[in-house]
Amino acid sequence: MAKIPFKPQQQAVIDCKDKNQLVSASAGSGKTTIMIQKIINMITIDKISIKNILVLTYTKASAEEMKQKLVSAIYEEVKTDPNLTSQIDEVLVADISTIHSFFQKLITKPIFHWFKRICFVHRKRFINNKVQVYRLCSL
Repeated sequence: MAKIPFKPQQQAVIDCKDKNQLVSASAGSGKTTIMIQKIINMITIDKISIKNILVLTYTKASAEEMKQKLVSAIYEEVKTDPNLTSQIDEVLVADISTIHSFFQKLITKPIFHWFKRICFVHRKRFINNKVQVYRLCSL
């Protein structure tokens, strides 16, 4: 992703960790750009797989836009870190969706699917010996 200078409030959102965040701003103010940069940092710096990140939006169009921009940003990062190539494929199955479609999937998937994912995340965090919780919301 092109390195652009962010305003102090935007950089604060990107840098904030271990807190719930609500990003509310007018149209065209850079919410999607900030979220993409935050996700890229989580993937590259914190080494968190995109499949372990939940991104919720209000519209299908914004969820698709988010996926497209995320793939483009990962392609840029792959130039300096080829190990990120697998993350491109994982964007297609990542939990980047509307609030409604995420909860629809939540109530219709067999319960063992969610336990398997929870156990995997728990095991990974236990091995790394640290707990990190990230929540992102797009308004």
